[in-house]
Amino acid sequence: MRDLNVMVPPTPNLEPVDGWKLLVENISPNALHNSYVRYDAPKCDEDTRVEVTSELMDRIGDRDSPQRLLCMTGAAGSGKSALQQTIAERCAGSGILGAAYFFSSGDPTRNTTSTVVPTIAFQLGSHNPDLKQRIGGVVAQDPVIFKRSLRTQMDSLIVGPLKHLQEYASLDLATLPHAILIDGLDECKGEERQEELLTALRECLVTNDLPFHIFIASRPEWAIRTALEPGGHLRAVAYHVQLNDDYDASEDMRRYLRRRFEQLSLRTGNPLWFTEDNIETLVKAASGQFIYVATVYRYISERRALPTGRLKIVLTWTPHEGQARPFEALDKLYTEILLNAKKEYEAVDTHRGRDFLLFLRIHHANCSGKLGFGMNRDPEAAAVISTFFNKWKRDSEEDFNRLLREDEKIHNGRKSDEGSQRSARQTGPTGEPMLAAPFEEGLIGQPPPLTNPDIGARPSQSFFEGAQHFQMRDFQHFNVNHVTVNPPNLEQVDGWKLLVENISPNALHNSYARYDAPKCDEDTRVEVTSELMDRIGDRDSPQRLLCMTGAAGSGKSALQQTIAERCAESGTLGSAYFFSSGDPTRNTTSTIVPTIAFQLGSHNPGVKKRISAVVAEDSVIFKRSLRTQMDSLLVLKHLQEHAELDLATLPHVILIDGLDECKGEERQQELLIAIRECLLTNDLPFHIFIASRPEWAIRTALEPGGHLRALAYHVQLNVDYDASPDTRRYLRRRFEQLSFRTGNPHWFTESNIETLVHAGSGQFIYVATVYRYISERRASPAERLKIVLTWTPHEAQIARPFEALDKLYTEILLNAKKKYEAVDTHCGRDFLLLLRVHQANCSSRLSIWVPWMNITKLLRMDKVSTEILISDLHSLALLRIGGDDDSSISSLPRLHKSFSDFLDAESRAKDLFVPLTHVHAHLTKCCLLHIIQSPQSDLLEAAARYFPIFWTKARAIDDEIVDFTQKGGWDKIDSLDAYYKEYYSSLSDAFGPLIEGLKSRHPEVVVVISTFFNKWKRDWEDWEHRLAGFT
Repeated sequence: MRDLNVMVPPTPNLEPVDGWKLLVENISPNALHNSYVRYDAPKCDEDTRVEVTSELMDRIGDRDSPQRLLCMTGAAGSGKSALQQTIAERCAGSGILGAAYFFSSGDPTRNTTSTVVPTIAFQLGSHNPDLKQRIGGVVAQDPVIFKRSLRTQMDSLIVGPLKHLQEYASLDLATLPHAILIDGLDECKGEERQEELLTALRECLVTNDLPFHIFIASRPEWAIRTALEPGGHLRAVAYHVQLNDDYDASEDMRRYLRRRFEQLSLRTGNPLWFTEDNIETLVKAASGQFIYVATVYRYISERRALPTGRLKIVLTWTPHEGQARPFEALDKLYTEILLNAKKEYEAVDTHRGRDFLLFLRIHHANCSGKLGFGMNRDPEAAAVISTFFNKWKRDSEEDFNRLLREDEKIHNGRKSDEGSQRSARQTGPTGEPMLAAPFEEGLIGQPPPLTNPDIGARPSQSFFEGAQHFQMRDFQHFNVNHVTVNPPNLEQVDGWKLLVENISPNALHNSYARYDAPKCDEDTRVEVTSELMDRIGDRDSPQRLLCMTGAAGSGKSALQQTIAERCAESGTLGSAYFFSSGDPTRNTTSTIVPTIAFQLGSHNPGVKKRISAVVAEDSVIFKRSLRTQMDSLLVLKHLQEHAELDLATLPHVILIDGLDECKGEERQQELLIAIRECLLTNDLPFHIFIASRPEWAIRTALEPGGHLRALAYHVQLNVDYDASPDTRRYLRRRFEQLSFRTGNPHWFTESNIETLVHAGSGQFIYVATVYRYISERRASPAERLKIVLTWTPHEAQIARPFEALDKLYTEILLNAKKKYEAVDTHCGRDFLLLLRVHQANCSSRLSIWVPWMNITKLLRMDKVSTEILISDLHSLALLRIGGDDDSSISSLPRLHKSFSDFLDAESRAKDLFVPLTHVHAHLTKCCLLHIIQSPQSDLLEAAARYFPIFWTKARAIDDEIVDFTQKGGWDKIDSLDAYYKEYYSSLSDAFGPLIEGLKSRHPEVVVVISTFFNKWKRDWEDWEHRLAGFT
């Protein structure tokens, strides 16, 4: 053999891998029990599921129990996820929650097993710094660990680090939170993957001497069902709770529905809107499935619908075209399950030609008595069918068992081959161990085992035995028995830098994007500003939440900006956040907590250091729920407990503006609840001031019974303060400034100002919009003032003095229309038309003013349904209730005159405009309907009186008049006293145009109408003569 010179090159300096950072990149934050995307996750109601929850908590909490795997199965919709969420929150509250993972079939970040182990490892490591470092070291050594099998991942990321720390006495496992929860295993893609996860859990976490108690919830699908059946691999190690069999949920569902329906009574004002029989009917229909009653309640409680109407739909629902969809959520679930079952069944080759849905339907129809003859009524047919069905069942079972045997045989063969290959690779011709080739398939990138009992077992070592004339340079030999390998130090996460990356700079009160933000003029809003500053500045006040609501354009943001600047000057501004619907960086709640935390930390080094440490410890904190974020970043318990911060020295004012401009009413509600539970109930110094239009989230929170009612001081800007003097001062000062530009101090008059103040109806946005239009520097103020004062909508009109206002009104109206008409029970109701009816009646645009009680009855509405109609228009309109009876209610007072003007002008409302002829036509049709339906309708007299007045102003409704005639409507009017026919006598002049379209198409109808009209004219004249005789 020739001489061989081997040069071993020095190892290059590799950039160290940050293992923990890499781990975080491979987790699913959405799967955490307190994740941001899972806000308002279902959980058990108070006093429901008490027995099963107690059993589960007892078993999970018992660290000494030898049975450390708990499996809960139940039918779809039986409440498993609600129970799992409840258990997770209780475990977290008691400090025993090690990790939780919630699968979801609709979320690609958590519908496979690829992120389960890293997500669990991340949560476990977050509880212990040593464990975190060890897990990070493993990932740094093997960056492709996340591409390995689940068992390898569990061994490397969980078992190995824990065993290592346990062995070196650096971790007492008894101190580690021990509960690991996995929910919705059935929602994980692939039955084989579900099986792999269960097997890995058993082999790695259950059978090792580790402290974990694992709780898995799932539908009883194949993987977990077969694992728990007799002979299944989990049968001996798991405690199995079968939710539907072990616990009767009927009483819990009764309590749930009763409590929820009683809460709705506060909204309806009617405690008798439901009965106990209604509840019993729903509980029976649910068949133990909580999802049924939850779906029914969500449908009934839709805040833009009447609970009574929707309850009736649920109780009497029958399928037909155009019918409401109260069970839509259930239907979606059942469809998903059926489609999956159909796909799996028909994919089996021995089922070729068998129609899964047809077979299922046959069994269902037979069991529910829907077959034509019924098996129970025809024993002979039943016997024949049963014979075939049993044969097919045996055939299917034999096919299935045969496939299993073949699969097992193939699997065992592969294992045997792999074992032989490994043995051949690892031993030489004499049976001695050999070194594996470095590039052998399957060994590249394999991580070195943390512990290996074979290393050092042989008494001596030799290299290249039998080799001759062999030289090596720069070669060093270490005995591995005397080497300890430590994981590399993890790169320190810069928590503050990560926080800054998740804030919204545009939301700050002094941001570049908000330059020249509106604020109060000098000498305006003096009274309200003083009150707000006094309440905010009083650190000793027990009422630490201040809420200000007001109509669109009433000056809320200007007031909030003014308060922010004054607080900043006085050193009391802790933070401010200004929402804006048009800015994607500040139109959601995702950045609000980090932005507030950033500002608080900027005021105090200790706070900054603590917030930075929290973010460094939990780099996915911004993916968690708002409540979790607030608890972690704002509550500052650590600094309080260790006396590192005197809270009295911290700027204490937190301002939030434009809550209504945050996307999603549920997110607005989540923010309000988080503020209440985190910042108001803890011993913190913060005074919080929230400004918003009176939209659903804040309006219901501040109403009687609302969750903020007792905690908040509520300023209703339009109700508590008259802005007219302020708008007057604003215009006068601004117009006087323009006088310097025009050189004419008399270009406006006090009368002009009064006209504008009156038109503004207390809305600052109106006068501000008018001023911006008039003060355009390339136009004459006098000419533009004249345009505003004399502006009337017409086709040739070019001037657009109210363009900014029109944009605001259009946005609000379109949003309200969309939400109202999305409710199925509003099907066929034209939102804009109904709104226009009320607006036209209240602003005297109709031919006759109709009292509130009559107009609502004509429209088949009432107080509650009218409240629903304008529920998304509270920033522009208000439903005023003067007493218990409907007669004292006015639906659209002149809260916002410019809004009423907008609805009247087609050139401004554009596609949202409803002509008055359409309004009159609709009211005419309503009158006709009430007359036909009498005596069931109690509005015959009023409808008969209003009908001719509305008809004269309506667009053509020939078809409705023909139908009315054919159904004997004129006869019903004829039965009334002459008093109710007064207006028919005045129809003589208008009668010709009204029936013009009917003359050629329905002359017989014209004859009938003419006969009645002539008769009523004579009747009226006779009645007048008799009345004159009495006088």
